[in-house]
Amino acid sequence: MKKVYICYIWLLMLCGLVAGCQGLTVPYNNIPEVSTSPAYEITSTTACLDYRVGFDGGNCAILFQIGTSADLSDAWESENYFVSGLQPGTTYYFRVVARGYASVGVGKVNEVYGEILSFTTLEGLQLGSVTLTDWDGSKVEWNEPPLGVSLLMKNDLVYHNWEVFADATGWLLPEENMQLESVEKLFVYWPWSNSYVDDSYGTLPVQTYKYLGTDYLYGEQSVNQDTSVVDINLKHTMARAISHFSIAESNQADNVGVNGFSISNGDGVLPTDGRLLFSESGFIMPSSNAYNEPLNYEQGFELSKGSTYDIVIYSIPTDKTGQVVLTMRLSDGSQLSTTLDIASWKAAETYEYNVVYDNSAISITDVTVEDWNDNDGGEIVVTDPQV
Repeated sequence: MKKVYICYIWLLMLCGLVAGCQGLTVPYNNIPEVSTSPAYEITSTTACLDYRVGFDGGNCAILFQIGTSADLSDAWESENYFVSGLQPGTTYYFRVVARGYASVGVGKVNEVYGEILSFTTLEGLQLGSVTLTDWDGSKVEWNEPPLGVSLLMKNDLVYHNWEVFADATGWLLPEENMQLESVEKLFVYWPWSNSYVDDSYGTLPVQTYKYLGTDYLYGEQSVNQDTSVVDINLKHTMARAISHFSIAESNQADNVGVNGFSISNGDGVLPTDGRLLFSESGFIMPSSNAYNEPLNYEQGFELSKGSTYDIVIYSIPTDKTGQVVLTMRLSDGSQLSTTLDIASWKAAETYEYNVVYDNSAISITDVTVEDWNDNDGGEIVVTDPQV
């Protein structure tokens, strides 16, 4: 009698499985058959999963179990065939599951499994260390977020102006379009601005020089298919001019107040704006867009004997030659000016001018040019004094 009772219970459970996973027209002894198919359209962070079923008219749930352990002990479940958020260069194991609820036993389920298959995501492009060749020629770690990044793809498309931040694991590139095998070159720049978003051609608008303003940094690296980590060294795209203000020892007063300072670009030597073209690694500068009005430094300062006051200007590089006028506005209401000859301000070079005040007159003494030879250090050239 016990054997008959056990067989009866077993038949009820089998009927529950069949009833839960297929229509009543299908024979109750036709247990669903499912098989896992190979994954396809695999990228560094996504994949499409597939399966095959061996019955018609079924109404059971089909889902996937996915994990990084071969026995799926760490698996999670997905009802979608498209899975995202995967880690680059990682092997995943998965199988299909047909799940139906039993007709007896509250909350009980019956499941049929496909075989466990695996796939490996593609290596993803990663931004490794970011360094800067400073104006003194030294290399330092650059940790000033956000960086901007553009990717030149092998199909010549440019994905431009992504905002990049760093976390505890390093710099994070966007997940989209970062498959290593698709990228030709990586461009990194600072500062980042959302005003660049509409520019789809991979150029970076650069504003004119400004007092106490922002330098523009830029780096690029061809992507090596043998490594997924790309290190970037940022370089200066701008020229830097430093004016050192001081009082001559022969001046009658030991101190003088200055209300402001300006540069008049009458000869149109210095460009107003330009565009850094990534694909050619150079500047596109307008042919006739020079700044003709004075740039004013309105912050007041005081000059004292034995000390200097420095004002730093960043300028778009120029090959033009001409004159600009430096003007100091003193606190007593007077205004003093002197001319400065400019001959090609080049990128990543520092031009230093000693501006000396002496008894109601200013003059520019020696002019120093620090040529860092494409950010790698170089010579110092001193020209004749200009008065």
